[in-house]
Amino acid sequence: MNVVYLRVSTCHQDVNNQMMGIEKYMEEHQMTIDRVFEETVSGKVRAKDRKLASVMDELKKGDTLIVSEVSRIGRNMMDVISNINMLCNEKGCNFIAVKQNYYFKTNDLNSKVMLFAHTIAAEIERGLNCARTKESYLRVKAESDGDFVWGRPQKLQETMEIDLSLPIDEIARQNNVHRRTVTRYVRQYRKDLCYKPRNHYLTLAQC
Repeated sequence: MNVVYLRVSTCHQDVNNQMMGIEKYMEEHQMTIDRVFEETVSGKVRAKDRKLASVMDELKKGDTLIVSEVSRIGRNMMDVISNINMLCNEKGCNFIAVKQNYYFKTNDLNSKVMLFAHTIAAEIERGLNCARTKESYLRVKAESDGDFVWGRPQKLQETMEIDLSLPIDEIARQNNVHRRTVTRYVRQYRKDLCYKPRNHYLTLAQC
């Protein structure tokens, strides 16, 4: 059975371009399409949290999964390699990525060599990313004056003043943050404050 998996990230995108490329490939290689699955979900979502997981679960030995390009089945190269390995080596299926002209076949030496090469490349890429992150961390720390915070800056700082006369929603609006950010600030920095209902609004007051 030949199964096509189509994915777009937003409802404003169209799967037709992907399908056209796949249909052209299948026609050129005299292959037929048995089933088509479509999904609208961000590529940042893990495969196991997408429809893709159930599609892969349904595949039987000898089936082929066809996608327009490898990015359809993974968030990054390691994700892609892991899914291809599961399909070809664990489930005994085949995998085709049309744009890259990849055809991974189960129990095929060339496919195993290609998969191994991609695995090594992915490991190198991950190692380089880790090294770059560590270098950036050390550089920023060295350049700081002791006031060093790594990561995303907090929207509300410890020294920020909170007007206790205002409802929490208004505090959030004035600081251009979500109300949950205000409650996190209070929980982290102002444990002397308690939540008090006033005029149908939730406010802060000294405990």
